[in-house]
Amino acid sequence: MVAPQTPKKVGIGGCLVSVLLFILSIVAFFGLIVWATVGIVNSLQAAPSVPLGSSGTVNISSTGTQYVFLGDLDSNGRIPVSNPDITITDPSGKAVTVTAPTATTSSSSGNAAFRQVGEFNATTTGAYTVEVGSAVGSFPNAKVYVASFDITNLGAKIGLAFLIGGVLFVASLVVGIIWLVRRSRAKKVLPPHQGGYPPPGGYPPAGGYPAQPSSPQPGGWPQNPPPGPGGYPQS
Repeated sequence: MVAPQTPKKVGIGGCLVSVLLFILSIVAFFGLIVWATVGIVNSLQAAPSVPLGSSGTVNISSTGTQYVFLGDLDSNGRIPVSNPDITITDPSGKAVTVTAPTATTSSSSGNAAFRQVGEFNATTTGAYTVEVGSAVGSFPNAKVYVASFDITNLGAKIGLAFLIGGVLFVASLVVGIIWLVRRSRAKKVLPPHQGGYPPPGGYPPAGGYPAQPSSPQPGGWPQNPPPGPGGYPQS
């Protein structure tokens, strides 16, 4: 008879790994988002700007696509909900067409907040005149920034945040499900009988059960009967 196997205990290691992966997914996601946002804020701080409700010049040192942002990078981090009117002319006085951004980007970091409101093509370098309309409400620190850095870098960083955070989150779910399944199966396997109520039929006596007597032969007593007082009748 093969002895029943004792079920293997399932510890809490799998649960701890699942929780750790879940925490790492959150840290990685928000950490990469902050990293991307801080990079944009630092770039905008060095970009030329014009306050709301005023006119000014911005020096553009490279041709190509220029990105227009509405932002407050100083103190309160508040920007208007609607975009102000923006008019831009090149160094020759020719009006420049400002189009809607191909991929609107908005975010905040600490006291800073920004939103991409447009983009235009600079065919020449030099001083561009930017006229910015006012906004409803009080936004003393809000300005319009003109930057030449590629906004797709921010999109790539945000995509990386979703990718790494998502992979770690899925991994935490997989590890947690596997741990729960193993733990559930371990609970369903009954351990071998130890103490408690006797098994069906009771426990055998010491030395085992006695042998059953042989049945009598037809027409007489069993062969080789044990001796007894008075002997046995003859067949």
